[in-house]
Amino acid sequence: MDRLHRDGLLHRTPCKHDRRATILTVTDQGLAHLEEACMIVEKEQERLFAPLSAAQREELTRSLALIAEAAKERA
Repeated sequence: MDRLHRDGLLHRTPCKHDRRATILTVTDQGLAHLEEACMIVEKEQERLFAPLSAAQREELTRSLALIAEAAKERA
């Protein structure tokens, strides 16, 4: 959080009702970085999954969801 704040991506505001708490708000610059990161991830996912057919992508998604659910149950 310190680095995000220092880099101007996050704004900290003391909570008026609870002095132990701090309100965190993403800045416009932070939102711009997030949008850029999302575009990069989306582009990379398209490249990575390009060899798979739509059916293969769906099956992969189902399989990964099963693995994630099983991991959650064991945690």
